[in-house]
Amino acid sequence: MDLKQLETFIAAVRSESFLTPTGDHHRYDSSAHPDILALEEELGVLLFIREGTNSGILTPAGEVFARDAERILHDVRIAKRRIDRFRPDESRIVCIGTLPFLRQYRLNRVFDRFTEEHPNAGFIMEQNDGKQLIDGLKSGYYDGIVVRRNMVSSKGLETIHLAADEIAAIVWEGHPLADEPGVALADLKNESFYLAPSTSPSYGICRKLLIDRHISTENVTSAAMEQILEAAAANKGVALLPISNLTVYHQENTVPVPLLPKAVVEVVFVYKRDEQRCSTMNELIQTLRSRARPVPRL
Repeated sequence: MDLKQLETFIAAVRSESFLTPTGDHHRYDSSAHPDILALEEELGVLLFIREGTNSGILTPAGEVFARDAERILHDVRIAKRRIDRFRPDESRIVCIGTLPFLRQYRLNRVFDRFTEEHPNAGFIMEQNDGKQLIDGLKSGYYDGIVVRRNMVSSKGLETIHLAADEIAAIVWEGHPLADEPGVALADLKNESFYLAPSTSPSYGICRKLLIDRHISTENVTSAAMEQILEAAAANKGVALLPISNLTVYHQENTVPVPLLPKAVVEVVFVYKRDEQRCSTMNELIQTLRSRARPVPRL
């Protein structure tokens, strides 16, 4: 058993279709790959079903092995990243993790420009969820992460301000408060609220705003971005979101009304304070600091 075989197996598990030896397309890609067949022979079990309507689906043994294989590959990636700091400076790779929100803050341009200006630097970026980003920074997998400030503490970490946003109440264009320059959450206390998915950082921010203002969360619904904006457009309630989301998700018949007092959301670049850094990482930090802007006052 080797890493290449595990990588092939996990790639098949994650893929949407797979080709059987007879040329039929099923759920997973290449489950009959020689690496996977070799794994099955070594383990003495089938990892994928290859007959009938369930062909291409993991067997119970395959489901167990997939979890173990994911963990092994994850540990190997972390080990490789940790050892990277001992390589010569010019051959080190900087790995940056980010929440999937660079485009809405136009930060993708910043990192794209950096890679263009440093074509020979080892530099990669990965999108991930908040927990994986924080864990990856702690373990040494990521050299730095782009997250919302409320997600991290300052202990042992340095932060660079990248962008600021405001939470707004997204209401139906015919709502009585739609034409107001701002609205207090207390004026919306009898509304139903729609928040981003519970796994998103903005969900925690908006839910805390409601709790801090002693507004019941019994009428809070968490759903995909498109769904909560559609609910607001249909006058079914109020969507609480960072305003920048509207640069990515467009919904007719809705109006964003900023909260009063302002609820500022800050986006930061975070890295370890005492970490040994390569020249590429130092240049990235310098680049980000040079474009940092002050956080708007509440």
